[in-house]
Amino acid sequence: MVDDKRPPSFDAVWSTLGLDRLSIAHDATITALTLAANDVGSAATVAAAAASAGPVDDLARSLKSLPEMSLRLPAPGEPVVQVHGPDDSTGHDIELLGLLGEGGMGRVYRARQRSLVRDVAVKTLKPEATAAATIASLITEAVMTGHLEHPNIVPVHALGRDARDRPVLLMKRIDGVAWRDLLHDEAHPAWQRLAGLGADRLEAHLGILTQVCHAVHYAHSHSIVHRDIKPENVMIGEFGEVYLVDWGVAMRLQDGSGPPAQLVGTPLYMAPEMVDPARGPIGPRTDVYLLGATLHEVLTGRTRHDGDTLRDVLEQAHRSRPCAHGEHVPAELAELCTQATSLDPALRPETPLAFRQRLADFLRHKGSIALTDVARQRLAEAREEGEPGDPASERRRRYRLLGECRFGFEQALREWSENAAAKAGLQSCLEAHIEVEIADENPVTARAILAELPTPRPELAASIDALEEALRLRRERGHELEKMAHALDLGVGARSRTLLFLGVAIATSLLAVWGSYAIRRFGFDYKQSLIAPAGLFTVTLLGAIVGRRHLVNAINRRMIGLVLVTAAAMFLHRLAFMHVGAPVIAVFVCDLLLTGLAAAAAAIAFVPSLGWIAAILFLSTLVTAAWSDRAPEILSATVISCAVVLAIVQRGWGKR
Repeated sequence: MVDDKRPPSFDAVWSTLGLDRLSIAHDATITALTLAANDVGSAATVAAAAASAGPVDDLARSLKSLPEMSLRLPAPGEPVVQVHGPDDSTGHDIELLGLLGEGGMGRVYRARQRSLVRDVAVKTLKPEATAAATIASLITEAVMTGHLEHPNIVPVHALGRDARDRPVLLMKRIDGVAWRDLLHDEAHPAWQRLAGLGADRLEAHLGILTQVCHAVHYAHSHSIVHRDIKPENVMIGEFGEVYLVDWGVAMRLQDGSGPPAQLVGTPLYMAPEMVDPARGPIGPRTDVYLLGATLHEVLTGRTRHDGDTLRDVLEQAHRSRPCAHGEHVPAELAELCTQATSLDPALRPETPLAFRQRLADFLRHKGSIALTDVARQRLAEAREEGEPGDPASERRRRYRLLGECRFGFEQALREWSENAAAKAGLQSCLEAHIEVEIADENPVTARAILAELPTPRPELAASIDALEEALRLRRERGHELEKMAHALDLGVGARSRTLLFLGVAIATSLLAVWGSYAIRRFGFDYKQSLIAPAGLFTVTLLGAIVGRRHLVNAINRRMIGLVLVTAAAMFLHRLAFMHVGAPVIAVFVCDLLLTGLAAAAAAIAFVPSLGWIAAILFLSTLVTAAWSDRAPEILSATVISCAVVLAIVQRGWGKR
């Protein structure tokens, strides 16, 4: 249905041309006979318009000039089926075998031409059709069609008159089906025998329309426009032959001028200038519009104009607004359909040949379009969120789909370099691939794909720059962390450190035992007490120098440094105690306290297991303070115990 607010321009057309007097169905074909029957225009104008120009006028004025055909048509009331049998002895050359079809004023018979032993079709008027316009219309169709000898136009064998001076048209008989029946019935039995049209129904219909374009272009080359192109007026022969039929409203152009202001054709397909002469003259681009309207029906299954009344349909034809085609319609064909049915004839393809070339281009590009559709589907799948599961598996799926859709778009462009959808799809595919590579932190691959983008994307380049900067900072932090880990790795130089500490433990134990013995035998001597820390310092320092190539990280240096500092502190505090004459017990307690603090510091800073040694040393400090008379023995036992514990915990400090 159309809007009730009809434009004034159409109201003027509706009344000025007398269309309000038309009383026909909205899907019927309007002819000169229809106009005459509805008293639209004068009879003379109708006859002149129907007969057009040239020799047809002479034939319309004098049927006597037509040769009489050797046949007998049925009289009024006589059956039309099997007018003559095979035993007919009337001697007529044309033998009527039966009725093929009939319209408002005419009939078409199935016949046999005896002289040439062939089947033909005979078109004539009904007995009651005696109006001049009716006779002129049939003669016009005969002359127009007979003038056009083309494989896609039904051949006219002869034009004559019967014994009652009624015009008779002898044509090739077509055993086939109307294209409209095939178009709206995919299960039509004729499809089985028309396998040559192809399994792809759209391709088959476009092939038929291509043949129609050939016929129309040929007619235009002879200055004839059809004015009623539609699927109903296209016949498909038994072997796939295509014929554009029903040239009853065809018109011969005169010096590029159009016909009188007269509405003929089928409203469901009409061009705007066919409804309103003010839109422009009838010409070749009028037939191009009809080809576009036919293509619209092929693509959508609906006529170009629609409505419940004749006025609704004619108003749609008068406006001829662009139609929206669904996603199932190929964009290339939708664009052609829209252009061909433009309100302005100048925007339509110039000729049926140009229209046909666009169809041929689509058929040639059809493979590319199919590849594009599949690739777009793969791209949509790649962008979808996968099922929860293995992230690695989901990445592999996405990469596979992106690879498939990229291959599809590139292959589509190889087949048709101007495929706009494939170009846009390839751009989207590469952008999606770059985004995936960025998400997976592959800047090198992302930048390589970025260089292949048909249209640059600065924001993607910025994202890659940001990723590269983030990875650079991460690498720097990683290097720092590696250095820190190496510095604190107890596995570095573990063997050399073990040997060093073992040597220090043995030396310390021996010095402790010797010192305890010497004190009990000779008494405590401050000067001799300096030997133990000095020896500890010397042994540790020499061991560190010898194993320096292996003890290369910070924790080893710090642990050795802590031992050296502890030994130096013991030496200094003993030297200080000697200077002030402090009691012997103070020396032992201070030694144990210093080494305990050193072990505790090492446990906190380096190796927690050294806490056991710190605990032993602190305990020994208390015991020594409580039993000062046994201090030398307690000190020796403490040193040996720490050496044993150190040997045990050392095994778990890492290995390299």
